[in-house]
Amino acid sequence: MNLGILPDGSLSSRLKGDLYWKKQKLMLRSAQDLKHHNPATDHFLSKFELASSNGTVFFSSIEDIKDEHGDTATDLPRPQYSNQIQEHRLSPMAIPEYDEFIPENYISQIKNASLTVKTYHDNGRFMGLCITGVHSGWLELVWMSNPEGVTPDEIMGLISLILDRARDEKKYKGAFVELHMAPETAQMENNLRACGMRTLHVKNNLYELRVKDIVPMDGLSAAMQRHQCQVVSHAGEDVKSALEDILYEEKSPVPVAFPVPWSKCRQDLSFLYHDKASGSAGLLLVSEMSDTLVFDLLYGKTPVITAALLGHAIKASESLLSPDQKILIPIVLEATRPLVEKLAPTATREELVEAVIRF
Repeated sequence: MNLGILPDGSLSSRLKGDLYWKKQKLMLRSAQDLKHHNPATDHFLSKFELASSNGTVFFSSIEDIKDEHGDTATDLPRPQYSNQIQEHRLSPMAIPEYDEFIPENYISQIKNASLTVKTYHDNGRFMGLCITGVHSGWLELVWMSNPEGVTPDEIMGLISLILDRARDEKKYKGAFVELHMAPETAQMENNLRACGMRTLHVKNNLYELRVKDIVPMDGLSAAMQRHQCQVVSHAGEDVKSALEDILYEEKSPVPVAFPVPWSKCRQDLSFLYHDKASGSAGLLLVSEMSDTLVFDLLYGKTPVITAALLGHAIKASESLLSPDQKILIPIVLEATRPLVEKLAPTATREELVEAVIRF
């Protein structure tokens, strides 16, 4: 099952969300590996610190959301389910048995244990499967299958069962579901409210733009003159290795996998900076997925290095890319947001429905 690339070559909303999920997971893992608390990542240590309507308040609990936006619970009766339903965690080796129910873009994360799959049967009848992830003690319901012959009421009953059993485990702060906007979203939102969840409409953290939307920023040229960055395609293995060592020892979270996936980036649009004498370093990684370029990492020891990397990438794009080339920038570090909004003030973000329940 493929939920990723649409017929016109563009990325589906679900695939864009998965790209963000992977980057956020790298950020959280990096933060957890550090020995000290880092305030810069506070916003991402809870999925539910959501910006209020005035843009200045961050919520730390579902009660705060309720106070700000009102109770979104519904009068619909809670979906019922059979207590005889059996669940079974699916091993990666058993994926082929259920591949028609599992989206392709989740398989690698299931195999590396970033995501978990459980199947559900009622007296031998297959009711469906659920893919879940965990973020700092919060359970995310990532995907629910919809097998033939299983009614919508039964699917919602299954979600109620999953939430109840997760609560009984007493190891999660709560659970959430992220709904991308589609014709069926409104009905699903009502159904999740019936399961005891509350919902909030928010903008995602994926900035979408085209090359022509990029606005020249003051200071980039001066930064490029101070720091001559090198395109990744010309960098030697010794430089790459030294940069990996610096990233690994960084005292702030860096959302990048180790070893750095050099071969997966656009070699002609990704840039690095390394000064052996001072230990200064920076790295900008850009990858390509179908018709979209994705900013995977923008890291600099100093703001000037960050500006130099951006300047070199923008300059390279002028001769390599069409003005209509699509670009996707996931934001997992709050300090990066003002830079992106200054770089592309007309960039857009899709709306999501967040459904949340606290245990």
